[in-house]
Amino acid sequence: MRKAVVRHGDPTTTGGLVVAQSSKRFDNGKIVALDGDEATCGDCSGIFKILGTGKGMDEKNRCAVVEQDLVLCPCGKNRVLVGKNPGIFIG
Repeated sequence: MRKAVVRHGDPTTTGGLVVAQSSKRFDNGKIVALDGDEATCGDCSGIFKILGTGKGMDEKNRCAVVEQDLVLCPCGKNRVLVGKNPGIFIG
């Protein structure tokens, strides 16, 4: 099944936002998120690493972050979502 790649500024399931800073790739003007990039959580205070699982696209030996990848925050229920108009899909 194809999954859209997550980008900087995309939302999370708890109302947080993705903070992607490490990739050199862009999708519709937004930086693509990679494993180890971060996101905030609407339930937990702080910013936390994302566990990227998108194995069809990698950069710097790090998988891309795709929809429903886990944000490693204390609540354990925060996942990334794809924002509007994604242009890169893998799988």
